[in-house]
Amino acid sequence: MGSLHVSQLKQGMVIGENLIDKNTGKVLLKTGARLTRNLIDRLGEFGFSFVEVEDPYTLLLNPDDNMENLLSDCYKSAVNKIISQYPQGSMNDHAFEVGQKIIPLTKYIVENEMIRRSCISMQIIDFRSLLMTGVFASVYSMFVAAVMELSNREILNIGIAALLHDIGMCEMPYLINVQEMSPNMTALYREHPTYAYYMLKEQEYPEEIAEIIYTHHERFDGGGFPRGLKSQEIPIGGRIVGVCSDYDNFINVKKMAPYEAIEYMYGNSGFCYDKAVVKAFTENIPVYGMGSMVELTTGEIGIVVNIRKNRGPRPVVRIFYNRMKKEISQPYIIDLGIEKTVFIKKVINN
Repeated sequence: MGSLHVSQLKQGMVIGENLIDKNTGKVLLKTGARLTRNLIDRLGEFGFSFVEVEDPYTLLLNPDDNMENLLSDCYKSAVNKIISQYPQGSMNDHAFEVGQKIIPLTKYIVENEMIRRSCISMQIIDFRSLLMTGVFASVYSMFVAAVMELSNREILNIGIAALLHDIGMCEMPYLINVQEMSPNMTALYREHPTYAYYMLKEQEYPEEIAEIIYTHHERFDGGGFPRGLKSQEIPIGGRIVGVCSDYDNFINVKKMAPYEAIEYMYGNSGFCYDKAVVKAFTENIPVYGMGSMVELTTGEIGIVVNIRKNRGPRPVVRIFYNRMKKEISQPYIIDLGIEKTVFIKKVINN
């Protein structure tokens, strides 16, 4: 037994004696209760400074506790890379305002026990290919949905669907990251949205979320799968998640340069992708975040210092290292909106 300041409390610790509300005299937490992250946050709100806990070195943790911490960290990482905390780091003022609305929605997702259970399934099968890519697709998708001025409920549903968009792959883990598939493997792979749809329906997810996942591989011209839907037959959520999950797949799985991924999306706008969704994505989400250290195709290395001037994948870069990777005494500006033959080769601090 020991008394700990609320700042020292950890998820999984066990309360050593009843916690009583000083104003009402009611028992808020009984002896033996296990602390969760949400309960720890609320203790400060109720004015508790110190709490008696049982053995502070033994934490009664379970997979759900681990997922809550992991999912929270993953969303923070994705938000930090996609959403700027400064207006200058956003493509425009509207994008900055929209970005700030997304952050509370990620907290709701993290705190939802049913969603966490689904995420555990994806973590067990393949953390990087299923869970981490789902988180990034989720933030991208909520951002685009908010830019397109959908309702908060629609934005949240789209974010949840994007997070779980590849959960159907849990039924066929041997196909994850396979570069060359046989015809039979391809046919099975094309059914993973169907698997996901019925999995989520069985777990009593809302129909809207299940349907978005069911349609995220459908294409605007009808060339997608599993049902060959086209145009407005595909719900707006499916069209948004389709664009955002593909973009993440291009840069993190296929290792395309972001500007190549953007060019592909532009080129397939109106065919694979809804033009309005591609426009909302490319005009509001910075391809290279403010402050990113980048290497140019010339070999020079610098910092992205202006993303608003040119928008898209051609920011203004301040060069600090020459093509021999040696620091220079007088940094200089390269405006990729002017230097049309120079591109960003890679992000160094990504």
